[in-house]
Amino acid sequence: MHAHRRSYERARQELRKIHEGGGQNRASYEIRRDLIRARTPGPEAAVVASPAAALAPLKGWALQLYLIALFEAQARRPPGVGVDNTRPLLHRTEQLAAWVDLLPAATSTGQRSAGMRRQLVRALALLEREKLVVLGNPNFRGRYNFFRLLKEAGMPGQG
Repeated sequence: MHAHRRSYERARQELRKIHEGGGQNRASYEIRRDLIRARTPGPEAAVVASPAAALAPLKGWALQLYLIALFEAQARRPPGVGVDNTRPLLHRTEQLAAWVDLLPAATSTGQRSAGMRRQLVRALALLEREKLVVLGNPNFRGRYNFFRLLKEAGMPGQG
């Protein structure tokens, strides 16, 4: 942890900026129970693990990324209002930190940026599998940029 101190501090600072600059001044952030409650897809179907239970034992950033994305969306808009994801994955703009800047994590890959991108892509693919995000067109090179959050239940047809 000490070796990655700067990464954690940068993420903390960026998350604080989102909280303070989002305009919502919330004392708390909410997550629907469906993120941790087991799913029942239909009356005859077997119970399936909740999205959080499916992601928690996996190595990587999927659950962290989803929780941070929920926080970021709630900091920017009041409840019930959709939020477009305009934040880039890797390269910060003048006004906006990248998603990688919000994750208090590091990679063991020799090339840091390649490892970070690989981790983000893997996390988003897992979130898509659990129906927690929608990605762009699979034939489009930037399909992982500007992912869209879905409701915490991880069920098809929700957004």
